[in-house]
Amino acid sequence: MTTLLQLLSGRRNIMKATRIISKTAEYMKRQSGSCTQLPALTQLYRQKSPFCMCHTVGSSLKSHTCGELRAHHVGQKVKLRGFLQYQRMGKFAVLRDAFGKTQVLINDEDTSLVKLLSSTTFESYVEVMGIVCHRPDSQLNRMMPTGEIEVLASNYQVLSKARQDLPFLIRDFNKPNEQLRLKYRYLDLRHSELQNNLRLKSQVAKKMRDYLQDKEGFVEITTPTLSVNTPGGAQEFVVPSRHPGKFYSLVQSPQTYKQLAMIGGFDKYFQFAVCYRDEGAKHDRQPEFMQVDLEMTDVTMREVQHLTENLLVFSWPTHLAAICSPFPVLTYNEAMSSYGVDKPDTRFDWKLQDVTHHLHKCGATVLENILTLPGNSAHAFVIPGGQLQVTKKVVASWENLARTQHNLLGVSVFYICEDLTLKGAVSKKMSAISQRELIQTLGAVMGDILVMAVGPTNDVALTDSLLNCVEQIAYVMLLHFLRQWRVDA
Repeated sequence: MTTLLQLLSGRRNIMKATRIISKTAEYMKRQSGSCTQLPALTQLYRQKSPFCMCHTVGSSLKSHTCGELRAHHVGQKVKLRGFLQYQRMGKFAVLRDAFGKTQVLINDEDTSLVKLLSSTTFESYVEVMGIVCHRPDSQLNRMMPTGEIEVLASNYQVLSKARQDLPFLIRDFNKPNEQLRLKYRYLDLRHSELQNNLRLKSQVAKKMRDYLQDKEGFVEITTPTLSVNTPGGAQEFVVPSRHPGKFYSLVQSPQTYKQLAMIGGFDKYFQFAVCYRDEGAKHDRQPEFMQVDLEMTDVTMREVQHLTENLLVFSWPTHLAAICSPFPVLTYNEAMSSYGVDKPDTRFDWKLQDVTHHLHKCGATVLENILTLPGNSAHAFVIPGGQLQVTKKVVASWENLARTQHNLLGVSVFYICEDLTLKGAVSKKMSAISQRELIQTLGAVMGDILVMAVGPTNDVALTDSLLNCVEQIAYVMLLHFLRQWRVDA
């Protein structure tokens, strides 16, 4: 459950990934004469934010939100409040609030308003009263939900003036570094991306509550976060108490309390539990995180899986491609043998294959010598269309990572050429027969990249190299979300 909320926390490098998809589509078109699949998938991520929608207000201090006005409001007198996103020459301004943006126009003849707007600093909180008007045809903005209208201001007032030297402005481009954004978090939260993340999380949480309570009969119980220390697991955060020699520990999970609820006869329990684990600064760890925590009595493993699948299907965001159940199942042994890791990203159909028997007499002495040592083997996988995505610098980083950190004695990266031969440092010493057998076994075609490692069998699974490839080829991460069960672990 934690994974869902983390996946929805943001979509990084969307523009970069969209460019990569376009390149991949061009490659596919050259190869097969068709490129309908990838561009269709990219439309999902090119659409506007699902939160730029019409919201009515229940306040006497403003009549509409900045994202609410449309062509049918033309002629109405409105009162808006929001942050000054942009102004030009004291005549044009863009007002922004939590729900969108509206363009404001000030009449040239109203010199007092022109002067006031010109002197207003960006990000000041202002109030505008005026009449909704149609924009001229030449000024229509189809990329903006309110792009058909503008507000001709009759009154303009600064409610809270921002300082002139703000650390950064709220823009969707040229964002400051993360440290500066965190230091001025109250400003950073004005970015539409962060606002959308939190709104999306709120919507998903509401749907989950609705499903668990209304359809499955669960009870939401909030358990304590101050508890006694529990041996084992991660290191705990310690909280002092007023009693000498006594202290609290922040809970790693609500395990003890939810089991008490089951013993107490509640049968089905859930909560959005905040957990604390002092695990150090690892890239895949957080000292504080939220998880959807469930507990049930008298259920089988398959019933737990069925409930989880239905919960995700019900609460999945409507602006994303729908998911369906049942989810694919992969056993632990299958995962380890095919991918070399117990949690593979199977959106990448890059299965590891043992190619040791193709290299015993391949002609490359360095590979043959390594394979003569007891316990050594060779494994490989193919990156479809990888020559479009992977630079020589990235290839060099894979090879260096494998040699220096993972004890792989020989790492080779090959390019599949038009005549279905291998291009790479070691390939020059490999026989043509061995090259063809290797390509046929792995099902590689022109434009692919073949990654192969030779070394001790326990280390040669290429797990970290594979994960590194996943991070580099970002476009696949956009195509769909991964849902999969791992069983028999």
